[in-house]
Amino acid sequence: IRVFASPLARRLAREKMINLSEITGTGPNGRIQKKDVLLASEKKNCATSVAKKLALQQEIDLSQVQGTGPRGRVQKADVLSAAARKAGEERRERITSMRRTIAGRLSYSKQTIPHAYYTCDIVAEALVNLKEKLAVHKDKTGEKAVTYNELILFAVSRALRDFPLFTARIEDNEIVYSPAINLGMAVSVSGGLVVPVIPAADKLPLNEMARKARELSEKARKGTLSEPEISGGVFTVSNLGNYGIRQFSAIINPPEAGILAVGAIEDRVCAVSGCVQIQKMMTLTLSADHRLIDGKEAADFLNRLKQYLQEPLPAIQRPEDVLVKVEACSVCGTDVHIMNVPPGYPAKPGTVLGHELVGVVVETGSDVTTLKAGDRVVCNPNEYCGV
Repeated sequence: IRVFASPLARRLAREKMINLSEITGTGPNGRIQKKDVLLASEKKNCATSVAKKLALQQEIDLSQVQGTGPRGRVQKADVLSAAARKAGEERRERITSMRRTIAGRLSYSKQTIPHAYYTCDIVAEALVNLKEKLAVHKDKTGEKAVTYNELILFAVSRALRDFPLFTARIEDNEIVYSPAINLGMAVSVSGGLVVPVIPAADKLPLNEMARKARELSEKARKGTLSEPEISGGVFTVSNLGNYGIRQFSAIINPPEAGILAVGAIEDRVCAVSGCVQIQKMMTLTLSADHRLIDGKEAADFLNRLKQYLQEPLPAIQRPEDVLVKVEACSVCGTDVHIMNVPPGYPAKPGTVLGHELVGVVVETGSDVTTLKAGDRVVCNPNEYCGV
């Protein structure tokens, strides 16, 4: 905005460090004159020391403040009133580099990736029970309890293993399949969010995945993530359940083909076999790249994930997912002879065909296996072993 002022008024304003745009001129056509600058300077200097200090903190121009003290002296209350009026004005600030990056990537995603959204509800009773069992075990060992988010990450990694198209991406005229399921997880940090990546997530047992997720989350909040720890993701999970959000749709993190939005686990009134019941429920929303993934594939993926979450034992804990170290038999003290039992046999932790073995459940099957102390065997997927 052009300011009309006499040459003398401009020189005085520079000397007294007064902003001409904040002065109302009394000359012809509002032209600022010498007397206008002197009046503004007098008002600026006619203020208590407390008012001057407060005006500096609040970025208030004292020349524009009407004083209510003796002889128009500006007091603390006058500055506070001016600050309150100023608060009603719009405020501008420079966008941070993180927010600029987020804005650029998400704008690119919405402009170039045709998003299709698919929502389903999960009965979370079994998931809640599993978390409680794991928490009891962790209390005994002194380790941190597994969270719902870590259990969901675990289930998603197994579902992705069954549907490799969800880990693919489009490059030029080709579909590129990733050799590893590197699972991203959105983490809220000061000023934005980052997506650290759990490499080869489908190969990790539950405990190792939980530890890795906690480690990456902590690094994200401290701002110490390395470049490899935020690169190479093939699918992302965004969870707002802790914030009480029931359902939302997330934007795909390019060049990935999908992202899962996870809502809160909450009590809901449900109709079950003609009866009204209150159940623990959770809503999942899949955002998928429609260039790669059609509705049928999206539905199949969500149904598989739904199975893993609603029947976490045995759906989540597959035999290859949990390994248990074998201890020497407390009866004979030497090698442990284990016969794999037929499917459906009620194998119990701690007992293997007459040999007492703490913490071991044998895999279903029909072969006879000889193990030594220190070997590792898989857990029976139908029995929770507490490991």
